[in-house]
Amino acid sequence: MDTSFVQQVFNDSDKTPKIRILFTTKRLISLMSLASNVHADATYELNWNGYPVIVTGCTDKSGQFHPFCLAITTAETETNFAFIFSTIKLLAAQLLNLQFNPTILVADCADAIANGFSSAFSSDFVRVNCWAHVHRNMQKQLLTIKSEKLRSQFTSDIDALQLAHTVDSFNKAIALFAEKWDAIGEDSSETVKSQIEQCLQHFVEEYCDRYPGWFKGHAPGHPSHNNALESTNNVIKTEYTMRSRLPVAQFANMACTIVRDWSQSRNPEAVNNIPFNSEAPIKEKDYEEA
Repeated sequence: MDTSFVQQVFNDSDKTPKIRILFTTKRLISLMSLASNVHADATYELNWNGYPVIVTGCTDKSGQFHPFCLAITTAETETNFAFIFSTIKLLAAQLLNLQFNPTILVADCADAIANGFSSAFSSDFVRVNCWAHVHRNMQKQLLTIKSEKLRSQFTSDIDALQLAHTVDSFNKAIALFAEKWDAIGEDSSETVKSQIEQCLQHFVEEYCDRYPGWFKGHAPGHPSHNNALESTNNVIKTEYTMRSRLPVAQFANMACTIVRDWSQSRNPEAVNNIPFNSEAPIKEKDYEEA
């Protein structure tokens, strides 16, 4: 159950070789029988070639991340993500006789991930865009507003929007948000007005019209961010590669160790077992705050 195995594709039919290598175990694949969502993210600075390392998995009701696999590809393309999703779907059918068709995808705003997911599973799914990525990207965009007070106020309003618990309340709040900042712009100098208009236009076009799925009520019961997966990526860098770039072949050997360790820690009989929580645990502190 915990022995690493590999699914791979090598294609050098053109001038640019394409490599797709996926590492997993039977136990990690078996986690898909419990999964109600899929998380996917790529991380870099792990190998000399600059190839992305893509981790795919799910979160349970407590927000704990459980990986399905780790993959090395030559790029973050729709085809590569489709390979990963299609492979784990095939393995679930072969090993578990399970028709794995998740309807929740949690990732950043990269269309390649969403298109690859749609290609492997279904076009009818809920796309959750990672709130942490939206927040960081808007922090960079807001630097165009020179007033620190206005930047702080804009950020505070976006944070409030993220707490919307329904699509209807989010849409109404967005309308009020835009109305408010239009009014602030009208009462400011031409320079400040231009800065506000630029940020407001970017926010509405990118994160209200194109990628609106970052607020809490977009997919109730599922995370609105990819933080748990990104923490797993950080563990790979700090505990396995020691933040050093490795040759691809050497990292491939390391990947076998990584997925084996992930798998063994999901063994119910292991001392360090990481359980899969099917219900959200409620602590005494939660009752006190309620």
